[in-house]
Amino acid sequence: MALWRWQHPGNSDEIVTPRCFAPVNFELLPGWQDDDHAEALRAFLNFRGQDPCLNRLLDIASVWTGPARSFFETWFRPYRIGHEPGGLLTGYFEPELAASLHPAPGYPFPVYRLPDDLELMAEPQAGHPAGSQLTAHRRIGDRLEPYFTRAEIEAGALAGRGLEIAWVRDAVELYIMHVQGSGVLVCKEGRIRVTFAGKNGHAYTSIGKRLIETGHLDAAAASLDKVVAWLRANPAEGKALMHDNKSYIFFEFLTGEDAVRGPRGSFGAILVPGRSMAVDPRIHRPGLPIWVDAPGLNAGGFPFPRLMLAHDTGSAIRGAERGDVFFGTGADSGQAAGSLKHPCRFFALLPADDDRNGA
Repeated sequence: MALWRWQHPGNSDEIVTPRCFAPVNFELLPGWQDDDHAEALRAFLNFRGQDPCLNRLLDIASVWTGPARSFFETWFRPYRIGHEPGGLLTGYFEPELAASLHPAPGYPFPVYRLPDDLELMAEPQAGHPAGSQLTAHRRIGDRLEPYFTRAEIEAGALAGRGLEIAWVRDAVELYIMHVQGSGVLVCKEGRIRVTFAGKNGHAYTSIGKRLIETGHLDAAAASLDKVVAWLRANPAEGKALMHDNKSYIFFEFLTGEDAVRGPRGSFGAILVPGRSMAVDPRIHRPGLPIWVDAPGLNAGGFPFPRLMLAHDTGSAIRGAERGDVFFGTGADSGQAAGSLKHPCRFFALLPADDDRNGA
């Protein structure tokens, strides 16, 4: 079996194949010669998954002594992804929040760890008694029930169970951390990283899209900063709008070296600003490189085209040429990420299908 034919982890019957992928030569990748391939190779090495074939390539990369560009040209083949008429790049970041690790005046909003009564599913299940779009549930006796929604949790559904790992000052900042999937808690004990541990299973609803649909924001000029400004200027309506997004994220502390190196994506890789990207895992194989052509884009100091790595995913990231670029930590990264909305083309770098990779 070729390395690029892989079984989607959420559906044992689904085999992702390159039926929409057209092979091309590296020479035809726009700007291929001009990228920093050594930086991309270091980012590639951040991943280690369950796939023995991909891990073999990571082992080869770890002892590679030649030019980094030659590694990719030797062990991969580029394919133009022609699944959609055009792609879209957006951005995300790791926010910083004022926090306390203990209940304290001025820090009323809890950050919760994953509850022990939350049962996760890899994919939504048709005919699920608690709803076909859910990816988690709670079991009450012999019954399956939807897990608590954002509104129910914020109304106290989890209070008194000892699930709080921290408390923060600002409800809007906490909501943004939920959307981004990770954060840095700035407290008297220091800077403490928290990362995604799971979600309540409800589908994600974009409040930015809701604001555009209701005419409160202009689609062409919409950005994260403008969404946050609207939420702060309209606290009652903003709270109701945030509750419209029933999805709720649970967190855990990052420890050891991981806590120093950076946030961790949902595929387990430590995220690298300007190299790590969230993709649709139904189409893209976790950990593999993707050449992203985005003419005219220089976002947050990251010029495109460039080689990106499939290190993460997200509820809103759906489609063969849909990518969410990780920009880094803090307000400046957030400003760059929140304003990115740019057309793009994807070229997937799939492992070379020959005797060298043992496929």
